[in-house]
Amino acid sequence: MAKSSTTFGANHQPARYRGKDKRTIILEAIKKRALLGMGEASTKDECEEALFGHLLNEALTSEDSSTRNACMSAIIDRGWSKLKPSAEPIAFDYDEAATPLANVSSLLKQVSLGKIPPDTAKDLIGAIKDMIAINEHSELLERIKSIEEKLK
Repeated sequence: MAKSSTTFGANHQPARYRGKDKRTIILEAIKKRALLGMGEASTKDECEEALFGHLLNEALTSEDSSTRNACMSAIIDRGWSKLKPSAEPIAFDYDEAATPLANVSSLLKQVSLGKIPPDTAKDLIGAIKDMIAINEHSELLERIKSIEEKLK
């Protein structure tokens, strides 16, 4: 590979690095300071387990309610990923033979009658738009192939 003024090498390194993740910094600080009974040879998993154990202990035994609440929040926020909301399945009329405009009109009618929530209808209309784009792409590919065949 050609060397240029932007090529990284032994003598040419970036001035700033991305840096470490905050979680890594905290776990390394726990090891360096031998906090929570952790030593330099402790693994990240061991440090995390000790940290969560300490937070749980504080949450269950602290006299200060704000400390208890903060520790429980930290355990919940960092211990489990947040659940993504999902919509309940709904039944609605969808006519595959109808035009996309007719189907969108039907969805809007269902919203006006209170049978479909507006946010769900918006998602479904987006799906119809995506279907149109995919169909257009597929048709263009077929037309290009047909033209290429005729040119041979």
